[in-house]
Amino acid sequence: MKACGSLVSIIVPVFNVQGQVRKCLKSIVAQSYREIEIIIVDDCSSDNSGTICQEVIAENEGVAFKYIKHDQNKGLGAARNTGIDCASGEYILFVDSDDWIEVDLLQRAMNNAQHHGSDVVIFNHKRAWPSGYTRMNWRTDLFDRLANKKLTDGDRVEIFKNLNVAWNKLYSMAFIKREEIRFGEGYYEDIPWTYYILSVDANITLENYAGYYYYQRPGSILNSSTEKHFEIFDRYSELFARQKQYASHLLNEECKRECFFRFVEHVVNMSFERADRIPEKLRDKFALRAGSEIRKHALALDYNLEDFNFSSDPRLRWRYPVLMMGNRTALSIFKNVRPLVRKAFSVKTHVTSWVRKQESRLKKIVYPKLYEHVFLKLPIKSEIAIFSAYWDSQIACNPKAISDELENVRPDIQKYWIIKNGIRVKPGYHIVRPYSLKYYYLMAVGKYFINNANFPNFVVKRVGQVHIQTKHGTPMKKMGYDLIRESRANDLSPKWFAHRCARWDYVISSNVYSSELWRGAFPFDYKLLEIGYPRNDLLCKLDDNKILDIKAKLGLPKNKLVILYSPTFRDYDKSHVPEFDPYRFIAEIGVDAVILVRSHYFRKGREGLVSDGVRVVDVNEWPSIEELYAVSDIMISDYSSSIFDYLNLKRPVFLYAYDYEKYQDYRGIYIDLEKEFDELFVRTEFELVEKVKSWLNGSRDFADKIERLSHKFTSLDDGKASQRLIESVFES
Repeated sequence: MKACGSLVSIIVPVFNVQGQVRKCLKSIVAQSYREIEIIIVDDCSSDNSGTICQEVIAENEGVAFKYIKHDQNKGLGAARNTGIDCASGEYILFVDSDDWIEVDLLQRAMNNAQHHGSDVVIFNHKRAWPSGYTRMNWRTDLFDRLANKKLTDGDRVEIFKNLNVAWNKLYSMAFIKREEIRFGEGYYEDIPWTYYILSVDANITLENYAGYYYYQRPGSILNSSTEKHFEIFDRYSELFARQKQYASHLLNEECKRECFFRFVEHVVNMSFERADRIPEKLRDKFALRAGSEIRKHALALDYNLEDFNFSSDPRLRWRYPVLMMGNRTALSIFKNVRPLVRKAFSVKTHVTSWVRKQESRLKKIVYPKLYEHVFLKLPIKSEIAIFSAYWDSQIACNPKAISDELENVRPDIQKYWIIKNGIRVKPGYHIVRPYSLKYYYLMAVGKYFINNANFPNFVVKRVGQVHIQTKHGTPMKKMGYDLIRESRANDLSPKWFAHRCARWDYVISSNVYSSELWRGAFPFDYKLLEIGYPRNDLLCKLDDNKILDIKAKLGLPKNKLVILYSPTFRDYDKSHVPEFDPYRFIAEIGVDAVILVRSHYFRKGREGLVSDGVRVVDVNEWPSIEELYAVSDIMISDYSSSIFDYLNLKRPVFLYAYDYEKYQDYRGIYIDLEKEFDELFVRTEFELVEKVKSWLNGSRDFADKIERLSHKFTSLDDGKASQRLIESVFES
């Protein structure tokens, strides 16, 4: 719904952003709020940015554009001022030309402004990196608490803690004209604009919608090292001069004092923590100037510096007093002695912790040092293999199958399993607890590393060591870089993700379909072993006696229908409870059946499905899901890769996808499941009941589809995948 049809002028300053500006402009054109004019101010770009802008204008004839080009580069502040002078709208929004916005951002901001009669609406944002990784604003808590409410004077001081920039706000043009606000021209142009607005008596509201993507572009001025950073002092001078000139417009003294506190924090931080922005030969000059500017403005504002609790800010506690000494000697001593003081405190802390906590501190402090300085210098032992599955939580999956086969064919290999404390495992395996002394030793001297997830970041890949990534399923959900770039469920650090994956020497693929996706989502230098999944060897060697034996161990009756229900977890709802009533389902299919409930390993035992041990049995603690496949006549799942393994048995597997669009939108799926699985795909429990009843009544509707799916996804599984892996990787 439009907010009263008010025109919004969206100002986009452009300078040498040919790689990003098209995406930026397209995101603006796509806004659901349509009463807009887009003002592009080309600040004399020397690349192809201007041409791209003209192309976007030509492609969108129904959108009102204004294109202004400066005859010389004047800077971001001047470009924004030009945009304001050309604006016709009742509201103004700034979008930097390397950023982009969500389709409903303007609608949400305008709804807020119209509802509250706001002069300024501050909305939330995310940072976005070239890898596709995004991160929420670290002060989102402010929006959680203060959005869509009338702010108290105390709240107004609180919002200074948010990122103080021009682009995360919608402004009333009447407010801009009333206050006669302009941007500073030069570096740090946002300072006199934003801090004045936050300190003035205005109706400011917050909108808790993270619809702005703040692109972390390499080469931005924040990452530059130039003398121009001295202009920060000019911008703060402009701010304080404006606050003095328009003192009657300010909300209260607290906001004015907060501006001064932020000024001190900013220039102290630039003098020490972010001194890399200043050319090295000018750093002392900058720091001395910072101290002088603090004293100058405190005097002009009639502030006693001792009244400010600068020591409450960890970044100011030591740096501020040194800066205010005002001499190069103090700066030099601090910069050289500070690391030694910190190290001394660190040593003292370590010694104290050693005495107090002994073993726990040994693991955290001494063991990693032994690993780094001693164990990594020891020879690699060719007979040692290290195994882990599902982040050290189980003895299972492909690593277990390889470990078991090694026990049969290569008893000379010493096999060690990394298992977390408190987890019970089947006897007969050598267990090593994470971060124990033996763990660090084995991580340094082991020859073979077999994992279906990844080993920790600290693990060093030594020359001569072999890392085998077994994977733990045929990829249905978005994975790897596809997850990082395209999924809302991503929480991976691109840097550490690449570090971990670069250690791999071999990656196992279960089918041709998987091979293509692994190469795309994990584009690293490894050898792909298209050999089938070792964990499925058991399924290829089943006979009736083996199945009866497993049923007996599980306590299942011989002649009951056995249904395995194995849902995956939901990234969009960590406490999700499946929309499935197993007791009602058994009643409606009309046969004597038992349902085995097996949760995803992220959700083990937390699906909210009550087991009575007779009709519904919780099998989350059963060590082998492959044995559960073996005894089941039917499998019901959703987006779990377990469905592909189950196809080895050529038994019915039904995809109960009641939240298909929601899951697909949030996590991302490679396969069109509705098309691929066809008759086996259902959206409601009623459909599921009818399909199962049809199969029970002897329908052959599913047989051809199961056969085709089995051929596509399991043709490499023949009971010999473990053997092929060992022959390919392990030295004789």
